[in-house]
Amino acid sequence: MSDPFVETINSWTNFFMLTGSVAATLIGLIFVSVSLHIDFIASVRKDSDMNTMARQTFGDFLIILSFAFIFMVPFETPMGVGVPLLILGLMMLARTGKLWLKFARSRSSRRRAFTSNQMLGRL
Repeated sequence: MSDPFVETINSWTNFFMLTGSVAATLIGLIFVSVSLHIDFIASVRKDSDMNTMARQTFGDFLIILSFAFIFMVPFETPMGVGVPLLILGLMMLARTGKLWLKFARSRSSRRRAFTSNQMLGRL
């Protein structure tokens, strides 16, 4: 008799394969867009909004890819899925909190691509 948890995870295999493939493709497209616009990226300040948002987007795609990898492990146990998902969730919570604090502290909208209220509302 097979485990219902494993059966449930296995029934979602195609979804996780598709999600991982899409995330990997989008990560590749980020690399292509960076290489095509390297002159613009090099001229932008390190702490600029565009740089921050690009890093956040790249990290989000890596997290989605990690989720797909976690669920693609064969014959996984609930603890073997739960612990990595908890760690990834805490990492994303910390990254989002750090980004939120960055935009909350910098209220000056001079030379900003986004206002603080726009960013805080979206986060």
